Amino acid sequence: ALTDSAPGFGGMPCHLKSYDNYVTKGEEIAANKVKKFLDKQSGYWYLLTNIHLHLNHKYREIDQLVIGPSGVFIIDIKSFGGRITINGPHWKLADGSVRDDPVATMEGLWKDLANKFKRYEPRLHKVYIRTALLFTRSDIIFTSNGLVKQYCFLLEDSSTELSRLFFEKHEPAAHQIRK
Repeated sequence: ALTDSAPGFGGMPCHLKSYDNYVTKGEEIAANKVKKFLDKQSGYWYLLTNIHLHLNHKYREIDQLVIGPSGVFIIDIKSFGGRITINGPHWKLADGSVRDDPVATMEGLWKDLANKFKRYEPRLHKVYIRTALLFTRSDIIFTSNGLVKQYCFLLEDSSTELSRLFFEKHEPAAHQIRK
């Protein structure tokens, strides 16, 4: 049965607010595709891009913060592709560069945002929060266990992947704030 929060039911404009310039072209492309997808969904959706939130005594940059009927989504846009080797707290990219594990970074953001919700409004303890990495390139190959793939979504097949992101609830990639 369709409800007012089911994908494809109704459709209202998504409200997009950019707080800073896009750092990469991929961030801009991702914002436009996510907005276009959310415009077709029911309920009120808000897409905030390139925002800086004061969390846990420091400012954290968030590529996309989506707020809608199915929850709050913290999305980090990634524009790299190719083979990614995951080795503990680091990702080795196809070009040989090494980065801190973005999944762990997103989990830190989730914890900080959940704690902020709990401090400022106790009734928000049941808000569903999900973190995700949205890749603008489709040639990603992970060499790791499958757990990381729960966090990763491809922009290329945006309709299917964005439905999976915004309407399927998963653990541990998604979390519900607990008292």
